Amino acid sequence: RMPALRAVPLGSHVWWWSSREELLGKLDQESRQVWFQAHWFDPVTEAGKRIVTAHADLHEQNMLQTTTGIRVIDFEYACVTHAVHDLAFAAEKCCCGDREWKTAFIKAYLEASNKPATDEAVEDLLFDAEVAFLGCHTGPLELWEGHVDPAKWRATVARLQPFVEEARRRKEVRERVLEEGIVPFLKAHKHFCVAGVPVLLCDLPEEANNWLVLN
Repeated sequence: RMPALRAVPLGSHVWWWSSREELLGKLDQESRQVWFQAHWFDPVTEAGKRIVTAHADLHEQNMLQTTTGIRVIDFEYACVTHAVHDLAFAAEKCCCGDREWKTAFIKAYLEASNKPATDEAVEDLLFDAEVAFLGCHTGPLELWEGHVDPAKWRATVARLQPFVEEARRRKEVRERVLEEGIVPFLKAHKHFCVAGVPVLLCDLPEEANNWLVLN
């Protein structure tokens, strides 16, 4: 019903939103094109890039503790995509914003998957997960926002892309994202000055413009 999905690669963040036709269908054409081309979401770690069947709504209210272990319910959003998407959602929803809990969760996942679980590998995958959460439902780029105000939503996508790219390059920014969580970090530093690249984080007063174009 949506021929454009034929060109979407396995693992894309787009698949998370493909379970209900109206989620992608209600985006206007320009917004849909922006979303389909937002490859900066893609994980860079091998563990994060694994193609898996994802639950895609993995929070504590969809988990049941049974006598034989934890079972999950509610497969409405289930899809085949990168493993990082389930990791992102579970880490955000089940770890109470605590870096230590998130780290333990990611480390346990890597160990259970027979993947290297060094401190570096854990931090790399956790950062991939922080970035992936931006495009999950309940994340700042969830598509319902694009249905309501497409222009504002596209502006948010455009603003977050250079931030993520810069955070991947700058160790000090990445460390703060890992420590605070990407959503709290962005809320605390929501004003950006953009002069091409790189992105500079600026402490501007509330009444200042959020977006400055510097010539």
